[in-house]
Amino acid sequence: MSLKWKLVRPIEGVRYNNRVTAELANQPRLLPHSQFSNIDAIYRWFRPVGRKADRHVLNTASLRPFANTAVPLEYTGPDPTGASAKLFKRFDAPLGVFLDYIDNPPEHVRMYLAQCSLKSLPPPMRKSLPLPDFLRTHGARKKGSALDIYDTSLWIGLPPTYTPLHRDPNPNCFFQMAGRKTVRLLPPDKGLELFQRVKKRIGEDGGDLSGRMRGEEMMMGRERDELEREVWDAVYDPESGGLEARLERGYGLFIPEGWWHSVKGHGTTITASVSALGTSSTWY
Repeated sequence: MSLKWKLVRPIEGVRYNNRVTAELANQPRLLPHSQFSNIDAIYRWFRPVGRKADRHVLNTASLRPFANTAVPLEYTGPDPTGASAKLFKRFDAPLGVFLDYIDNPPEHVRMYLAQCSLKSLPPPMRKSLPLPDFLRTHGARKKGSALDIYDTSLWIGLPPTYTPLHRDPNPNCFFQMAGRKTVRLLPPDKGLELFQRVKKRIGEDGGDLSGRMRGEEMMMGRERDELEREVWDAVYDPESGGLEARLERGYGLFIPEGWWHSVKGHGTTITASVSALGTSSTWY
């Protein structure tokens, strides 16, 4: 019987402490529902499927007033030109294109609203996505009162969704607005070892092996496939320090600076998340 990934521990006392300790800041931690109850979009943008509160669909009607807003999309599916069997493409398009896809998704096509900066959204949409209470309590601040936030991004799609193994240069507060996601994480040194091992295996070890600069090879091709096998299919190595977080609607995850992580969305209904990146290594 293969070993299971160790689960990320819940953060303790977060509701009452003024600051998270430095020890906790270096470890991923699950964040409770109470830290995200102020996120209006969780309740306005999604509606439950029947009486099951754990399954939701995107309330596309609530977002139709913003249909002309440009958003970044990721397309995975048949190549219209016939040049290849499968195509991955990133492009900007009106939000209405994505809403039409959600209302009537074509077979064999996946469209993911991915890494959409909240700064690019109209004010009414941003108002529904305020900073979560966790950041108001624990986020480092610049001079004055502004929170030290580098960027905040929105992710919405129909499962299965997948983000390959990567690392952020900033601490990350990640929270789930709808659906379920599993996040697998590796410490900075172990994640880098795995990444470099894969690059060497596929014969691409002659360039930058830091993992900081990644292109579309991250989403298609041998690098993506090999990283997925290592993280999701290979036998768990307890020496790797790997952790797993299982997120449901309304819960979050604190990812420390430099930790490698890969994300999979599960189920049959919409999955949606927001990630807020801090600019400070002392963001706790």
